[in-house]
Amino acid sequence: MIPFSCTMKLNFLATRPLRVIITSWYLQHYSMLFLWKILKFQVPPFLTKKQLKKPIVAVKGGELSWQQPFAAIGILGSIIAIVIWKLKPPADPSPTSSPLYNFLAGNSFDKGAALSTDGSSQQKALKWLEQSTLNNSALDYTLLQFYVLAVFNYATGETLSKLISNTWLPNNGADSEYNFCDWVYITCNGEKDINYLIPSSSQIDGSLPPKIGHLTSLEILHFYNNTFNGTLPTEIGHLKSLTDLLLHSKNFTGTLPTESGFLTRLHYLDLYSNTFTGTIPTEIGLLTGSLYRLALYSNSFTGTLHKEIGNLTSLYSLDLHSNNFNGTLPTEIGNLNSIIYLTLFSNDFTGTLPTDIRLLTSLTGLWLFSNTFTGTLPTEIGLLTSLTAIAYSAEQYIHWFSAN
Repeated sequence: MIPFSCTMKLNFLATRPLRVIITSWYLQHYSMLFLWKILKFQVPPFLTKKQLKKPIVAVKGGELSWQQPFAAIGILGSIIAIVIWKLKPPADPSPTSSPLYNFLAGNSFDKGAALSTDGSSQQKALKWLEQSTLNNSALDYTLLQFYVLAVFNYATGETLSKLISNTWLPNNGADSEYNFCDWVYITCNGEKDINYLIPSSSQIDGSLPPKIGHLTSLEILHFYNNTFNGTLPTEIGHLKSLTDLLLHSKNFTGTLPTESGFLTRLHYLDLYSNTFTGTIPTEIGLLTGSLYRLALYSNSFTGTLHKEIGNLTSLYSLDLHSNNFNGTLPTEIGNLNSIIYLTLFSNDFTGTLPTDIRLLTSLTGLWLFSNTFTGTLPTEIGLLTSLTAIAYSAEQYIHWFSAN
């Protein structure tokens, strides 16, 4: 133990740095000693009873002298610490100790990382569930759907209370708050699971959260004429029951996720009037036999039209105008034997039209102007007996004519 006299006058604060260090050691020394005593622990060997029996203050030669100044400080500090400890409200339980938290984290694409992020839409949704009667309901798919809807609301800058008082929930009283099948823009199937989510033209803004991928019973998703922004989450590929995906007339950016090719029941993919970039993923070709309409016009897509586009044999409308596509048209375009409307104007397509275009026997409208095609229309186009109109640019001259 460092030798140090416990006798000190009131002006002891005017100390040297070395004495400050020793002072800190003695403060801890007496604080621990006092706590050991009040908690009835055995006093450690280096803290003797003799030290405790010394008077804290004494008068010597007419001067007030501290016999154990740091004992007093230690005792006072300990008392203050105990009072604060007693008055401090109990801390919130760790979120990992909550069955609800563990359920939601186990059903999260990010293993619960967003749930633990302060201020996140996921954490706000968790707190909403904990404060509602849903906290006592079964940990099942129904509860997960409530969670996804809550995350959606917070991600779009709304709160459930605001939505209740406006258009999201009908004015049916508090009971409807916990029955999402009664909510405006939502319909449910026979199993009471969400299959239609159609908040179109509702002035909803914000981003589309990845949690939307948990609504695996969803068949129709219509978000057009809102003010969404951000990217289309890759988790959209989990919506294997989806038939209609209409997200046009908004501010979506980024690329079209390759996971969109997993939506093998998709009939209508309308993403026009956004600011998507990049190429059409080749995985779109996996939607063979299901996709009826592909509308990607008025975006900023680039690159060539992949040969996989020819796999979409059920397609009746392919509308890619007003983008930045380039290169030649693949010969596989002749496989689109169900196509009625082929709209490719205002791009950077080059080369000549493939002669396989003669195979598009159901085609009624062909719009190709404002590209850089070369040559003339192939004579095989005369075999398209259903064709009623063509818009083709050759040397900046647009020809319109009736094939009949």
